[in-house]
Amino acid sequence: MKNHNIPILIAAAMIFCLGPLACSDGGSKSDGGLPDGGDTDDDAGEDGGDECVETADGTFPDQAVEIAWDADDANKTIPDYGWEPINGAEGTYLLAEEPMWEAVRFDLTAPATVYGARVKWGNLTGGGIRPVTLGAYDDFGSNGFDFYQWESMWDGDRCLSPGDQGEWVDYVFGTPIEVEIPGLFYIAQYWETEEDPRIMFGPNSSECTTWDDCHSSINMPLADANSYYNGLTFQFPYDFAVRLMVEWHDDIPAADKWFQPGGLAVGNHVAWGDYDNDGDDDLMTNGPTLYQNDGSGGFTNVTSAAAIDAVAGSCGGGVWGDYDNDGWLDFMCLGNGKSAWDPLLHNNQDGTFEDVTAASGISDFQDALDCDTGIDPEYSPTEGLAWVDMDHDGLLDIYQAQYECSATYQNYIDRIWHNEGGGVFTEWNTGHGFTNARQAGRGVSPLDYDMDGDMDIFVSNYRLDPNFMYDNNGAGIFTDIAMATGLIGELIGLYYGHTIGAVWLDAENDGDWDIFLSNLAHPRFFDFSDKSQMMINNGSELFTDTTPTAGIFYRETHSNPTVADFNNDGYMDLFITCVYEGRFSEMYLNNGDGTFTQVNYESGAVAYNGWGSAASDYDNDGDVDLVAYDLFRNDTAADGNNWIQVRALGGMSSAGLVNAAGIGSIVKVTAGGQTMMQHTSGGSGCGVQDSAFLVFGLGSATSASEIEVLYPGGAVVTETGTITAGQRVWIEADGTVTYGWTHP
Repeated sequence: MKNHNIPILIAAAMIFCLGPLACSDGGSKSDGGLPDGGDTDDDAGEDGGDECVETADGTFPDQAVEIAWDADDANKTIPDYGWEPINGAEGTYLLAEEPMWEAVRFDLTAPATVYGARVKWGNLTGGGIRPVTLGAYDDFGSNGFDFYQWESMWDGDRCLSPGDQGEWVDYVFGTPIEVEIPGLFYIAQYWETEEDPRIMFGPNSSECTTWDDCHSSINMPLADANSYYNGLTFQFPYDFAVRLMVEWHDDIPAADKWFQPGGLAVGNHVAWGDYDNDGDDDLMTNGPTLYQNDGSGGFTNVTSAAAIDAVAGSCGGGVWGDYDNDGWLDFMCLGNGKSAWDPLLHNNQDGTFEDVTAASGISDFQDALDCDTGIDPEYSPTEGLAWVDMDHDGLLDIYQAQYECSATYQNYIDRIWHNEGGGVFTEWNTGHGFTNARQAGRGVSPLDYDMDGDMDIFVSNYRLDPNFMYDNNGAGIFTDIAMATGLIGELIGLYYGHTIGAVWLDAENDGDWDIFLSNLAHPRFFDFSDKSQMMINNGSELFTDTTPTAGIFYRETHSNPTVADFNNDGYMDLFITCVYEGRFSEMYLNNGDGTFTQVNYESGAVAYNGWGSAASDYDNDGDVDLVAYDLFRNDTAADGNNWIQVRALGGMSSAGLVNAAGIGSIVKVTAGGQTMMQHTSGGSGCGVQDSAFLVFGLGSATSASEIEVLYPGGAVVTETGTITAGQRVWIEADGTVTYGWTHP
């Protein structure tokens, strides 16, 4: 199977409904997406069958099974109906006359051999035999109706006469197509003139309201071709009479997949944190809803017992951080509605929390935009936030990424809050280098990316806005270096991208920080929108997009990325959620050479219409689990590989006070001849947070030789010797090192 959908190419779009059809999508392409360079002359041999050569005849093997969506009642073609005209951006188009692709999507859920397809043809007019072409095509963005029409994986002819109309015609691939990575597969045909054959469909219609309602689509590559990348594409609310012949392989039972669903349904923002200091991760999600880990892999909803019901509706997730350095994690909420403020919840050390927002001074009240006159007071929607010690004074500050007024698409200014101590915060929006540009903020991902001892801040911006990359000069003054580093997004015309989430990682274990940017990028605007980007650091803080060769698929709606070493081989793997109904997440294993392999089928860790995701070894068994709407317990992905878990804590260091939670610390582990690097997150992606208990895969190594922690402010603590695998190591900023599942 050709992987046109595997290297990520470019991207963006909108969806709308026209005429009698369902929702539309598309884009512009100079060749109109015509098959084989646009040669669609089907007249050869029409006046006599001698010139017609069949390249798709034959029989299917006995082991082939049929995938069918139609009800075997096909009796019409598109010209047989009186369709309403389609009003596009550049003109009005008639379905019966416009050159068009007719396509059917097949969702291949396991590895398979595809032997061919069966089709019912209409409009086989005339008295002679003619070649009728059919093709197999790869996915283009995984939206369910766009396919890579510019190059077929296979195409072939059958020589048909009017007597074949309405009969099933077999198209047998000369060489079967092996689909090793399950996904979307298309059978399509292109017609150009009124005399060309058309695929028949049945009389029953669908509203196309869900992913499984409609498997058929039509694409008019020449319609609005100057506005959209591949013209106009529509879901077709009928079933074209096309069936796929496949043989399934490697049917892995659900119980044998690497990840098993944990039975915990959560919201779209998730944050792991040990709020009760018992040595295992608890989980906060939308609501707020707090799930306490019972230490044996189970969770209890303790929302009411924790006394956080008072902020219900104003806490659409958030992040954990010990802002008062009392050794207990507090929680900063994000309110992503116009009537939702961003509450600050203080941990009372007895299992309960107190809303201290008013006393803290933190507020996202806004009066700059009259977004909704029916709401008073009105707040700016916060889509991402993170704890970060901006001036390395040992006190955690907060960055709020503010989104947009949905009524007018005007954006809000991000809010930055400096911790003054004593539970009081003051605004740092002026005098510290932060821009007051109104960008549609979606996520905040702080990290000392240049490892100079101070915390820098990456901000994901949406609505084709440039991203921010704030470099810290060490004194709490920031400079936006997004353009200079290459992290601003790809400027095409006047547009950048739709970045939702971003996550830092050392993708190649070469000792510097890379970053993955997750972008929503529609096929119809494929030529001028940013696509998701694996940005590799060249060692001098200049980043290069390696995604085209990294093996990462182009998906229309990438949302939130999460990184962890899920199989404990010593390299950071990548999980990406995708939004919109029917869209599936992706799990990629790091090959160790800058490339990745998608393992959705083997892993079993697949979320649909996903937003936030976060990683944690919540059951303390040494392999990293995952939450993405559901809880995915890692059972077998790390079989045979060893690990060490590290928890970096703050306190008084050689360079001054470090925040008690150790947020912002960089941890390096050396084992088996290589050094791996992770960091303690104060928030990332689109308002999510991974565990502070960092799991380092050691591969076959049975011990590590060194653990090094780089703290905000510049302090370094190193533990050397034979550090045996299979245990947790606690490292504190004053140099104290202890071993065990709970902190002494």
